[in-house]
Amino acid sequence: MKRIEVLEARSRYEIGLDKLTYASQQINQMHKELEDLQPELIESAAQTEILMTQIEKKMPGVLETRKVVGEEAAIAQKEADIVQKQKNEVEADLAAAIPALEEADAALNTIKPNDINEIKALSKPPDKIKMVCKAVCIMLDIKPARIPDPENPSKRIMDYWGPSQRMLSDSNFIDLLIKYPKDNIDIRVVNEIKRDFLTNPDFNPEVIQKASKAAEGMCRWIIAMITYDQVAKEVAPKKLALQEAETKLNITMNELNNKKAALLKVENELKLLQTQLDAAKRKKIDLEHQASLCDAKILRATQLLDGLGGEKDRWNEFALKLTDQYKRLTGDVLISSGVLAYLGTFTANYRQEQLKKW
Repeated sequence: MKRIEVLEARSRYEIGLDKLTYASQQINQMHKELEDLQPELIESAAQTEILMTQIEKKMPGVLETRKVVGEEAAIAQKEADIVQKQKNEVEADLAAAIPALEEADAALNTIKPNDINEIKALSKPPDKIKMVCKAVCIMLDIKPARIPDPENPSKRIMDYWGPSQRMLSDSNFIDLLIKYPKDNIDIRVVNEIKRDFLTNPDFNPEVIQKASKAAEGMCRWIIAMITYDQVAKEVAPKKLALQEAETKLNITMNELNNKKAALLKVENELKLLQTQLDAAKRKKIDLEHQASLCDAKILRATQLLDGLGGEKDRWNEFALKLTDQYKRLTGDVLISSGVLAYLGTFTANYRQEQLKKW
């Protein structure tokens, strides 16, 4: 039991000494870590400063570009609103011509091949039919034929009935009317139709209908074409102005888009710098935290070692004594037993002399 007791006591002192040694080693290690952190802290602070300088340098340019783009975007929006208004007006004006075009198509759909055959087969057609056919010839730029005047054979007159018959015999006649270039009607043709036909009360689909169904359809077609031409010519200056405005707007929008792209580029660069700055700040804070934590550990460990500095020598001495005691323990027990068994009746001096001999 005594051996165990001494051994445990010595073990406690030795463990305490090991702990103190370990703490001292840790302090040295933390000092080294702290020294290693210093260059990183200096570099991190320098990097943060560089990034902040770059951001401060770029920021005025970004703000100015943003301001310019914002102002030009507002101007472009005003131009776009004006162009849209013009476009709406043009579309509204053109919408007035749509019924005329629809009426022209409807009129052509009423013309049947049999009706045309009836007209061209007439040797002496009614004046109303001749009038409509003459108007169609003028619309298609078909020239009249020079023939003797029936009332005075010695004279010659310009007659449209022969050319009208050839016109009506053309298998593509209706297609010519359907595909008529309505947006480019010669002003001479328009003026002649208005002067010589539209002012004539007989040039009326309801009147012409009594003479021929096909002639009625052609009459309606001519009126629709002239109506469309009138609307189109009124709208033409507006369409031209709209095209000019749209061209100008496209140039403005292209320039604006280029500036928006430039703004986006510098904003992305600024965003990247800000991201790098945030990362650098986090790293700096982390390094400062590590350094502070290391300092705190060193301080606490140093305080602990300073407080136990005197105990170390004493623990070391006790450990050595206990080691020596452990080695002599068997002999001490044997001598103690001998003293108790054989020297109890002798004097103290004699016992001391005997112990020295043992």
